[in-house]
Amino acid sequence: MKTVAIGCMWCGLEESPGRVCIPCCGRVDVGTIFHALRQGVSGVLLLACPEGECHYRTGSRLASETVDSARSLARACGIRPERIVLREARRNTQDAEKAIEEFHRSIFALGPLRLREE
Repeated sequence: MKTVAIGCMWCGLEESPGRVCIPCCGRVDVGTIFHALRQGVSGVLLLACPEGECHYRTGSRLASETVDSARSLARACGIRPERIVLREARRNTQDAEKAIEEFHRSIFALGPLRLREE
């Protein structure tokens, strides 16, 4: 079962398969999240700077709004909103790794996402 973690470059995420480092999570949109789900990912985790510590000032707030919108849309589509999560992470801490481990466990408990093709 695959998950993807998308983190801003300031949150300490190490890029590797299933982990994508970008300049700011505020740039992620709902379409990107749903594209990942349609590509076979069972859950999407966004890792952003703590509120008020964003290097781009509004990225954390924008990421929060995007995740809220994506979760609402997921619910309307019959997808459990717990498959789309935002967590805060600071560089030079274990925040990102802990969030990824916790997220992966929660997605594993939900099982694989099965989307109907129409």
